[in-house]
Amino acid sequence: MGPAAELAPDPAANRYAATIGGNTVAWMDFGYSPGSPATYEIVAYDLGTSVATRVTTDTRNDRWVAASPTGSVLAWESCDSSGLASILFT
Repeated sequence: MGPAAELAPDPAANRYAATIGGNTVAWMDFGYSPGSPATYEIVAYDLGTSVATRVTTDTRNDRWVAASPTGSVLAWESCDSSGLASILFT
């Protein structure tokens, strides 16, 4: 095991609760899009291609992501502004 490395470096990043499955690392990212309402969004990073992809693009708080063992499925909690939550998956 080598030294730690930051995935998809971003000086404005505020990331939490990373999970890994297969070649996929996913996390909650607070304030992903500057200028938009500050909510948690889900981001997935492919270790094979070094590409980060925003999975969610809404105004809900999308959080507590989990990855399947292969990384092919992500599941997370999505809360509306009143705090009501749903479980979503890809």
